[in-house]
Amino acid sequence: MIRIQFFLIFLLLPLTMRSQEDICIGKRYSLYSAFLQEERDYWIYLPQNYDRDTTQNYPVIYLLDGGSFFHSLVGISQTLSTVKGKYLPSCIIAGVISTDRTRDFTPTASAAGRSGKTSPGAIPQGGGSETFSRFLTEELRSVIDSTYRTNGLNMLIGHSYSGLFTVNTFLRHTELFDIYLALDPSLWWDQGKLAEEAASLIQGKDFTGKSLYIGVASQKRTDRVDIHLNKVNYLLSEILPQAQKLQFFSKSFPEENHGTVAIPGIYDGTPYGGFYTQEEIKEIVAYAKERYITIIPEVDLPGHMLAALATYPELGCTGGPYEVGTRWGIYDDVLCAGNENIYPFIEDVLLEVFKLFPGEYVHIGCLLYTSPSPRD
Repeated sequence: MIRIQFFLIFLLLPLTMRSQEDICIGKRYSLYSAFLQEERDYWIYLPQNYDRDTTQNYPVIYLLDGGSFFHSLVGISQTLSTVKGKYLPSCIIAGVISTDRTRDFTPTASAAGRSGKTSPGAIPQGGGSETFSRFLTEELRSVIDSTYRTNGLNMLIGHSYSGLFTVNTFLRHTELFDIYLALDPSLWWDQGKLAEEAASLIQGKDFTGKSLYIGVASQKRTDRVDIHLNKVNYLLSEILPQAQKLQFFSKSFPEENHGTVAIPGIYDGTPYGGFYTQEEIKEIVAYAKERYITIIPEVDLPGHMLAALATYPELGCTGGPYEVGTRWGIYDDVLCAGNENIYPFIEDVLLEVFKLFPGEYVHIGCLLYTSPSPRD
């Protein structure tokens, strides 16, 4: 009996061993920086189909503090780039491992604390962001672009000190990246100097094609005086809305503090887009029907139509030009009720919606419209 049991274990052992495989999401590399005069580590994630389709080129996400958030960003990227609708294009992720955050991420040397006050005998620290920027964009990016199939679209993500670096790079060297994502940036640094300089830094700049997202943890510290939120709110409400043609987004996270806001901020701030095909819509409708659910589609009219007006300016009252909305709020530009051109457009849109959704109603904003019958 013992021999039989041993024999069975011996037979099953290879199956068990074969099932134990490493899950690898990236590789670690190092690069000597002549600018920083030191060896720097970075982690690389390649999209799942990178080796299968050698004709495709990819955007690159440069993630500062990569040692803290690399795994989370890879998971978010994999999820949003593989679901139906493909909300996020597949990306290469370069996680930059930090060594001296104060030195690398701060734009000026300062001895002031978070309260804006300087303690007696405090020694100014930091101020090396320009040098780190040259490492990031001249040395590391050169290696990334020459080693991998990149398409020239670059995104920068930073939290806290590296969020400060992200905002500073956006303001001073806008051309270096296309998309900026700053999470609870430490704008208290140097008595809020960067926030105070922001108005002059955006003056006369054209931000066409640039996108900035700032996520803010709303929970205040109760154990110290902190000018951080005041400086962030000033930048969000007074300065950035003046930036010409900037796609600017921000979000406050009332349940998060400075240490926890990074992950939800990365998820919320990562640019996404896409659409459902008609076949995918039919799958969703069938899935709902099997569970006795009726889907009521919504096509808002006549407002919430800036995307349509940007494409078909002749449907508006002024003739345009129109731009797709990038901020929450109320916009004056709508489909023009006195313009006869809008009615064939609305009819075409609604008839296509009627064919895809078998329910009795279609929501058009503030009203419910009963669809015609029979459907054809």
